[in-house]
Amino acid sequence: MNPLEPATDATRRLEMRLGDFGIPGKFTDEIIDHHTVVNYNKGSMVFLQGSPADVMFWVLAGLVKVYCPRPDGTRIQVFSISHQCRLRSCI
Repeated sequence: MNPLEPATDATRRLEMRLGDFGIPGKFTDEIIDHHTVVNYNKGSMVFLQGSPADVMFWVLAGLVKVYCPRPDGTRIQVFSISHQCRLRSCI
């Protein structure tokens, strides 16, 4: 999402993406009614290992990389997803 894009535009794009996946309208409405648009800067940490799984992230623009910490203090990338991925082809 363009940092200057209004939240209403992001909401419309989210609604279209949910429809692309064939999510029924009543669930789409529920998601739209309870969503919050958040912009993260490149390199920002979105969540940590062990964080409660009580939110859903939907990537509207950019790339998200998921890393797993190693015992030696380094990390390994285990997954990535971009706004261009279709659920069935990216997971």
